[in-house]
Amino acid sequence: VGILDFYELNFDELLFDIAITINDFCTDYPSPALNIEKFNAYLAAYSEVRTLTQDEQACLNIYLAVVACRFWLMRLSVAQKNQAQGRTGDDILFKNPLEMRAMLVNRLDRVVAGQA
Repeated sequence: VGILDFYELNFDELLFDIAITINDFCTDYPSPALNIEKFNAYLAAYSEVRTLTQDEQACLNIYLAVVACRFWLMRLSVAQKNQAQGRTGDDILFKNPLEMRAMLVNRLDRVVAGQA
């Protein structure tokens, strides 16, 4: 049981929020690959409330890549800003941009392979 705070809810496609959730909760960090068991469980549970449309199913891997790219760029931006402003030390939470880059590459591989 949990509560999810969907970042773009009511402002973008539902699939965007689904992709964010899948990338976050169905990835066993530090590995960038999807945990297929968690991925399938998430989709099964989600479909009990709302079934993905055929278009959403067809675009899911693309959205997973788009979301990974967005988070990679966000982390790069924060790292660049921290560096430019000389912010360092234990009080700065640093999230490695390369983790999201690796996830992006993994998700793009899924798009190319046409994986479901």
